[in-house]
Amino acid sequence: MKELYRKDNLRLLVGCVAQDVRFTEKNGERMAVVRLADSDGDKVDVFFKNDMSVPERPKKMADRIENAKVGKDKWLSVLVKMEDGAPTASGLNFKYDGIWTFDQGKNENGEDRPKANVIVGYSTRPERVSESLFRVSMAERTYDRDTKTKGTRWYSIAFFDDEKNLNAKNAEKLLSLPEGQNSILCAIRCSSVRENVVETKEGEKTFYNLTGYQIERMLSDEAAVSEPATAAA
Repeated sequence: MKELYRKDNLRLLVGCVAQDVRFTEKNGERMAVVRLADSDGDKVDVFFKNDMSVPERPKKMADRIENAKVGKDKWLSVLVKMEDGAPTASGLNFKYDGIWTFDQGKNENGEDRPKANVIVGYSTRPERVSESLFRVSMAERTYDRDTKTKGTRWYSIAFFDDEKNLNAKNAEKLLSLPEGQNSILCAIRCSSVRENVVETKEGEKTFYNLTGYQIERMLSDEAAVSEPATAAA
């Protein structure tokens, strides 16, 4: 399966739901079985269960799968626990769009390594900036719990060519927009976020920048034209 992040048996998979979600019960707990297929045709059954073992903090993942209308041909990023070569995985979380952030532990000096990010959603505004730099923009939906307001945060993702990797060339091939299409559904493995605060006429404005590395696209361009109606929490 296509993995955008991996540490031990923790993995972030991306792919399309291959068939209708199957709901069942095991040991009295409701379970959703999501069959995920990647661009190579590899498939894995991901099990999301309603875990009621701690009543005051129930984890109703099967219900979330149903409420988010996960179904056949939907494109998902899924955080799982999975052994090498296993046909099944235990689902921990999922997103249609948004950002996954992973701690990278500490270096040999005991200092925190930069976080790794995977941004999932719609890539837009492709731009060949220079011979060795290609750039796209992606949005994240935000929610302020204090003011109970929803918003959007835009990220600029830069890809660079160097002596070892042709990341800009690869990104231009995968993320340039065909005629009549204004976005491409994808997932991108990125660096940690760099914030740049700039003074404008309206006051301070923060720009969010990332360096992009690995890219996985939606399997079907046609399916990527319209956004999903609902997003996972």
